[in-house]
This record gives sequence, structure tokens and C-alpha cells, in this order.
Amino acid sequence: MNWTTDAFLGRLYALASEQRLQCGPDETKEKVQGRLRGELKRVLGAFPAERQPLGAAVLERIEYDDFIVERVSYSTMEAMQVPVLVLVPKDGPGPWPAVLACHGHGNGQLDAAGLGPDFRELDDPGIHNRFAVQLVRQGLLVVVPEIMGFGERRMAGELKANPHGSSCGMLASQLLMYGRTLAGMRVYEAMRAVDYIESRADVLPARVGAFGFSGGSLIAAFASALDERLGATVLCGWTNTFRGSIMAMHHCRQLYAGNAAASRAAGMDRAYGPEGIIRGIGCSRPDLPGGTCA
Repeated sequence: MNWTTDAFLGRLYALASEQRLQCGPDETKEKVQGRLRGELKRVLGAFPAERQPLGAAVLERIEYDDFIVERVSYSTMEAMQVPVLVLVPKDGPGPWPAVLACHGHGNGQLDAAGLGPDFRELDDPGIHNRFAVQLVRQGLLVVVPEIMGFGERRMAGELKANPHGSSCGMLASQLLMYGRTLAGMRVYEAMRAVDYIESRADVLPARVGAFGFSGGSLIAAFASALDERLGATVLCGWTNTFRGSIMAMHHCRQLYAGNAAASRAAGMDRAYGPEGIIRGIGCSRPDLPGGTCA
């Protein structure tokens, strides 16, 4: 007798995959987009009922050879302040096309720019490869919010115990007690970042996109699906099958907020606007096994 739960979970996966592929005979593209966005909102959990005033403030401006970094602070929701890096090109006054840059796991927003705690450029840029700097050098204004649970936005006890970890597990567990998910809160904050981008006089509001790396790609992908202000979206090192990645090994708990019907990237394509998404697949990563990349 087999007492394990593997067959049960395998059946749920198969059913979810079948439902994801189902499409009504008379469904237009707009209806499909609306249905998928509604399902995505459901699995992401509750968002704050009211939008908190941003109250954005520039804390410091740091000059580099060909760009400027503004250290900015704004509020996304009650009792929640966010540190933000804004990389501004030096060659001209703008206005600029803008990109919301969502970093992956690591030390937070500084990783996206390859900077140390003292804001000096690191000799080794790490796996993020200074993607925010690469973008600003293409003439884009780049907004890099510190994602909830990383860097300075960790829970105080965990920040003290291990300055290089994350608070993903504790935050995800506690948010579930209030009908919210960590992925949902991160996506909501990404949409508030778009509010901030639109408030800047040096941005072209009709030309705003998103770039996500690793876990930041989930945030960029779902924010772009829900927020039509975001145009072209680039996802790097994330798209994969659930079975080959997060169901096969330990991962950040934010990745489990969706389900195979709503959050597998291949099934969400139809939820995006006309400019769609561009995927950079990282199949050499051990947590994105070869042969399972979507």
C-alpha cells in the first residue's frame, strides 16, 4: 500500500494545467485577459483598500561618471516606507523613458546596481550583473525599489541575526494570517512604484516598462499583467514549469502564491497588453533545471 501524497499532488497539477489551457469558444482576447487578471488578483490575496499618499522625498544625490543615483523614500501603504534608488542619465535633461527594475534574491536594491553599502561600485557585480546600470546607460531612467523582505526592509530581528539573509519566510507566513500574500504585497508595491514614476517631471509617462531578475521577474510579470501603464516587460532567469522548479526543491515562499492556472508564465501570456513580454531563460541555474524552462 502506498501511503504517500505524491499521486494526489500530481493529480492536482494535471487538473490545474488542463484548466489553464481551457478557453471558451466565444472568448475574445479582451475577455481572456479580464478572466486571467481576475484569477491572478484572487490568488495574490487582498490589496490595501486605499492608496496611501506617496510623500516622496529625495534623500541624497550621488554622481557617477555617466549617471546620477538619487536615494528616494516614499510610502506605499500605512506604516510602510520604501527606500528607492533612481538612476538618471547624465546626457541631457530628459524627459526619459523609464523602467521599473525589480531585483532578485540577495542584498536588495544595491545588487541591481552592483553597489556596496557605501555606494561604491563593487569589483564583482554578482549574478545581477549591474542590470540597472546597463539600463540607465541605454538612456532609461531606472527606478529600483527595495523589495519587501530584502536589504533594509527585512524584519528587525532577522536583520540583526543575519544581515545577508531575507525575511521572505516569516513575512509570507504572517501575511497569510491576514488574507494577504507576500507576492501580492510585492506586486502592489510595484504598482505604487509606477505611481511614483508617473509623478516625475523627467519621465515620459507613455513609455514606462519593467525589468525583472529572478524572483523580481515574478513581481514584474504580475504587475505588468495587472497594470496597463506598464508597457514592454523583460523577465530574466525566472520562467519555468512549477513541476521542474518550485515543486522540486526549496524556493522563496512568494513563488507559491499563484497556481498552475494563474501564475505559470506560459499561461499568463494572454493577460498582457499588446507590447507583451520578453523572456531571458536561465537554464544553467540549479533551481531552473534544463529541460523545464518555459
